[in-house]
Amino acid sequence: TGFALNYELEFQDLYQNSLILLNNASFKNLYFSSAPLSAADYYMLHDALLTLNAFTASKSFILQTGFVNPVNERYISSSCTSYLNDYYGNPSFGTILNRKGAYNVRTRRKSIFQIYPLDHIDHQTIIPIVQYQCGSYILSDPLIYYLKKSSFTAELSKYLMTENSSMFVYSTLTNQVIASTRQSQDADVRQLLTDTTPPVNGISAIRIDGRPYYCIQSSSQTGYCDPLLFISLIPFSDIRSQTNMAWRISLFALIVCCISSALISFFLAVKLYAPVNRIMRFFPHQGSSSHKPVDEMNLLDKHIESLVVSNSNMQNIMSNALPLVYTQYITNIL
Repeated sequence: TGFALNYELEFQDLYQNSLILLNNASFKNLYFSSAPLSAADYYMLHDALLTLNAFTASKSFILQTGFVNPVNERYISSSCTSYLNDYYGNPSFGTILNRKGAYNVRTRRKSIFQIYPLDHIDHQTIIPIVQYQCGSYILSDPLIYYLKKSSFTAELSKYLMTENSSMFVYSTLTNQVIASTRQSQDADVRQLLTDTTPPVNGISAIRIDGRPYYCIQSSSQTGYCDPLLFISLIPFSDIRSQTNMAWRISLFALIVCCISSALISFFLAVKLYAPVNRIMRFFPHQGSSSHKPVDEMNLLDKHIESLVVSNSNMQNIMSNALPLVYTQYITNIL
């Protein structure tokens, strides 16, 4: 749900920034004006346009911001300002204002941002949004935003879980996908969400065009905009391929560890046995000399014989102790 939270925070941030917009003196004088502008008051229109331009530039995904001033019969926006008669019924503007009666018969929902059906301005798809509330104030002339769908979609690509997965942001009240990483599946997702038994929040298994998917769905919780659903589709094939890859990596790591352990054990055994073997060869074995000295050397022979016996005992003790030494030494290292 990380990408869902980030999208909702964008709406929350937009809402909080609008408070700053309405507190701007130049904008407020024009927005709350109750009389038509005189020639001497046209500076307010110029200052308000500069304020709207600065506000629009604060977010990369805002294409245009404006409002309708019924007193002056104008639509005033960061893009331009013109009389309402120029907008009504004029499809070249590509805004909600040119839809006959769309603005006047709008329904005020309890959400802060109301999302309209997708539209087109300057050869790009936009998301029209109307703001009815600013802080604790209910706006008599709502603010109108046009958000770039392409910018919203670009944000989605940061949260893709697998190579072939796709993500969608769906508006439940307008029944439209307002952002998606795979537009070819927009119609299928809409059909899926308008069925009698749509997927519930969480993870479910679905089929689209005969292919099985895991559907991860969560809904908006902040209340800063119309209810939204955030959907992620992950193909079963991606899960299988990543699972197989994990098994391959684990098996390869196990083989490498076994080979490394064998090589280390052999190396340490050779390095440990060589010096001990040299010491063992230094001591003569019992019975290695078959020629006894003459009788006058009996006393010396007894001393030498005792030394040989002692050396033989030492050799036996060290031979018996070597396996234990090897085991403890290698165990400590591993």
